[in-house]
Amino acid sequence: MSTLSAEKLVHLNGTAAPGEGCNSGGLTAQNDGSGRLLNCVNGTWQSVTRAPFGYYVPPTTNGRNTYNVANPYTSGFSCQAGTQDMQSAVLWYGDYGFSALHLCIAPQ
Repeated sequence: MSTLSAEKLVHLNGTAAPGEGCNSGGLTAQNDGSGRLLNCVNGTWQSVTRAPFGYYVPPTTNGRNTYNVANPYTSGFSCQAGTQDMQSAVLWYGDYGFSALHLCIAPQ
């Protein structure tokens, strides 16, 4: 068995795209779109890392923006690429109306 070790960095020249076919298990490449790592698993390139967890709370139904929380990855009220919007809780602010907590979670 051979191993590779490095004190600081390893540069990967090979690139691939998630879902593309690959020949040999155990290969690693960088994603040609994001630079994230991909592994060759059962003949298909699969992401090693998941998109970061995001969240946001949009303005209330009455237009109140006092309670807004922007997604730190998009600076707005949307989910970042690679995640799904999972509205997890309805928030009631009395006379100011309703809003919702949205969680941005990468699919498994």
